[in-house]
Amino acid sequence: MVMLVFFSVGCSKTDLISSSINSVVDPEFVNVKYNNILVFSSISDIGWRKKFETSVSNELNNAGVNSYNSIDLLPPTKEYDQEDLIKVIDKYNIEGVLILNVTNADIIKDYYTTPKQGHTSKSGSGYIIGNNIYTNESETYYETGGQTYELNKPTMTVEAKIFDTRYNAWSWICQVSTYGPAITNFQDLIDKSAIDITDKLIEDKKIKEISKDK
Repeated sequence: MVMLVFFSVGCSKTDLISSSINSVVDPEFVNVKYNNILVFSSISDIGWRKKFETSVSNELNNAGVNSYNSIDLLPPTKEYDQEDLIKVIDKYNIEGVLILNVTNADIIKDYYTTPKQGHTSKSGSGYIIGNNIYTNESETYYETGGQTYELNKPTMTVEAKIFDTRYNAWSWICQVSTYGPAITNFQDLIDKSAIDITDKLIEDKKIKEISKDK
């Protein structure tokens, strides 16, 4: 199987991913912004949890927010109680906890059939008997293409919401859905979700963008 992939110069795989995002700001928190955020992913797999938290934290940090991974400050090596969480919140001046829940992750199977093309091949031979020239010609018709390939396209939906540690209330919630072509994977969808969540936080004025280097 041969797959040809074309990239324009400077194009990343996240640029190939389609996404949609919707958010709601609690009316009592319209004017509230966050400078220090603790990112927590509910993914049970430790590797994927760290990848998701890191991707979101990197985007938030690029936007000028002090963002911390919960897996680093509260490593899953023991059980924690409310007092342990309060210590972390006080130490890092955490104003909001950004909780990430993956509500759907799936592979959509699609199929692509290469177009058929017809070709004609000619061949021949010749020989001489006395003063006469004799030739034999044959023509062969054949087709190429028509092969069908299975394409695995990842899709993922994430719910992100902020718990305000100062008022003990949910202040913001959003849902982002991502859909990628076969060349992308779930890490690419995570990175795209992180970009969209950060952009939506800026748009909703939940964080103040200082500088952003994507």
